[in-house]
Amino acid sequence: MRWVLVTGATSGIGKACARRLAEAGYGVIACGRRPQALRAIEAEAARDHLMLVPLSLDVTDPGEIHNAVEKTEIITSGQGIDVLVNNAGYGQTGFLLELSGEQLRHQFDVNFFSVLEMTKALLPQLERNRGTVINMGSILSRLSVPWVGLYGTVKNALHMITDVLRVELHGAGIRVVLVEPGAIKTPFFDTAIASQGVGDQPEASSPTPFPPGGRLAVLYTRARLRLSQVAYRPFLLFPPIQVDRVADLVVRIVRRRSRRRQYVVPLGAGALLSLLKLIPRPLLDHFKRRAFYLN
Repeated sequence: MRWVLVTGATSGIGKACARRLAEAGYGVIACGRRPQALRAIEAEAARDHLMLVPLSLDVTDPGEIHNAVEKTEIITSGQGIDVLVNNAGYGQTGFLLELSGEQLRHQFDVNFFSVLEMTKALLPQLERNRGTVINMGSILSRLSVPWVGLYGTVKNALHMITDVLRVELHGAGIRVVLVEPGAIKTPFFDTAIASQGVGDQPEASSPTPFPPGGRLAVLYTRARLRLSQVAYRPFLLFPPIQVDRVADLVVRIVRRRSRRRQYVVPLGAGALLSLLKLIPRPLLDHFKRRAFYLN
């Protein structure tokens, strides 16, 4: 049996990937922070006779990463992990200069630094098994979209390190792949919106840098109000797809049917990225300002 470890597996894309991989015959270690969700995963796996083992893990805690790596050796009877799916992550909405330093750092910790730490910690097992690392990115890494700019920035950094790791780990026979989903039907944006109450004032610990009554203060207040009126979704230019589409793609990657270095899902998202390259930058910037009420 080949073993796959999935981070952020208690909801959304991670949960779907864990389930699909187990149904495809892989042993899956589903990692997450929420005990109740992990117990539900365990119960569902037992009911459906799947080799799907829940494991409590906070990917920002070095101690928990160390303990999780030790447990993977026990769970796999010393075989180790064949595939690591770095999926753990979350979004933080808000205009960049209104976010606190703590919010900036925490999103990098969860979405970026955890990928390096997990890959490093499992490197001996991955090298032993000539394994695969799959990093879950986003098309927002290539769109520079206002109001979700921090998330796009973090995913852009993830895109870069995935390219670097692919070259650096090739000599050990480790394959590194990037998956960049477009709009997906998950609670992602609802969670992102709730994470800082968009439309409310920024945290008291991080006062807005804009002078009260100044142009930017007025502009951003008006933009937040208008965004709330359209449910904060002016950037969803095509209907979101079901999360299982991403999970099915991950299964195909694990099965090594293709050795491509990155994938965009759905096809419409890839077409959108190609189309945007043809639009002059000034015109594209103008469109973004109008879409997010920043003009």
